[in-house]
Amino acid sequence: MASIRYKLSVPVQLNEGIGTTRDISTSGIFFETDSAHSIGDTIRLVLNFAHETLQCEARVVRVEPSNGRFGVAVELKSYVFC
Repeated sequence: MASIRYKLSVPVQLNEGIGTTRDISTSGIFFETDSAHSIGDTIRLVLNFAHETLQCEARVVRVEPSNGRFGVAVELKSYVFC
């Protein structure tokens, strides 16, 4: 069963580079970035909210090139709020 996606634009820090989320759910995140990623890559993401930080480890499941940028869909493997 697919998780409900919430439209959310939040800066995201990546292993290499930065991006902006487009939507987020309890099982994954879709973000846009200038950095290329490959399907199957494991990456770390840090999202800074107003009062908390979310640190995630995720696996890239889809990449959509668009106008010199990349839309990247990741499946969350683990996450913790700090």
